Amino acid sequence: MQQCRQYLPKGIDLNQADQHYLNQVAMSLNTRPRKALDWLTPLEKFAQLVDYHMAFETVAPHV
Repeated sequence: MQQCRQYLPKGIDLNQADQHYLNQVAMSLNTRPRKALDWLTPLEKFAQLVDYHMAFETVAPHV
């Protein structure tokens, strides 16, 4: 949440915020490497997890 406050001050009405700006904020946050993710970005970690689960589904589909 601390990272969000860098872009969006406390109390801001997100309904009044410009969508283009919110998209830029999301992209900035999702492409910032995180120590908690072993220095991957959230975007990279998400892609890694999707790839893992897709490979698993290919080998052993649900019945």
